[in-house]
Amino acid sequence: MARSHWPVVLAAVFTTLASLQQGAVAGTASSDLAALLTFKAQLSDPLGILREGWPANVSFCRWAGVSCGRRHRQRVTALVLPDVQLVGPLSPHLSNLSFLTVLNLTGAGIYGTIPAELGQLRRLRWPLFGEFTCQNAVLAERFIEAGSAYMLKLEKADVYRLPYLSSGAPGFALLEAARKIDFQDVLSRISAGFSSNSWEKPILLAWGISYKYLPLSIAEEFKKANPSVVKLEAIEGAGHMPQEDWPEKVVKALIYFL
Repeated sequence: MARSHWPVVLAAVFTTLASLQQGAVAGTASSDLAALLTFKAQLSDPLGILREGWPANVSFCRWAGVSCGRRHRQRVTALVLPDVQLVGPLSPHLSNLSFLTVLNLTGAGIYGTIPAELGQLRRLRWPLFGEFTCQNAVLAERFIEAGSAYMLKLEKADVYRLPYLSSGAPGFALLEAARKIDFQDVLSRISAGFSSNSWEKPILLAWGISYKYLPLSIAEEFKKANPSVVKLEAIEGAGHMPQEDWPEKVVKALIYFL
């Protein structure tokens, strides 16, 4: 097979590996419970979904819409309550769910601003609060910039803004996909795939050392599990989008690989 046909995988693809991130973080199972109860207390629940689905005599990991991790069994990794009739503001105490990866409240009656405290959730990769978030070009741009050490130039930022600004279709498509997707199943399948040691095609992984969402150790673990097929090129100064931050270094790595 010609080397020019070998697949190339850039760091952006690996945002889905957030659920594999290791290391101790602040918080305990009791702080997760307290965060959930505060979230519940600040919302009107006219249909009794949380009143009935979050009984005090049952582990919060078995509550409606709540999922806990496989490694950290008493830590909340997902809070998924789409189209549930809940009315009120989003509690900043959710920032204490330090293992939270998925937060899906689309279609719920959440109002007000998104608490700044939620920015502390370093593992959160699927924040879906409703149509506003899905249609917000500024949030899309801020997410990209937050993963790197540099601000995007206006002409580059427009590439990511324009789909949201020119039409409502991209945002509503994202919203509809979020309502239908089974995040826990997807994350489990992704985790299993990347840990299966069954990769056969040579892969170049261009990874920004300054990537703020995921540490370099994630890429190193993937290479360690597949040493014969994965080449890791750590790009100094690059972050979430190395091809934007340091295109020259990415091109150099590509040329060498091909």
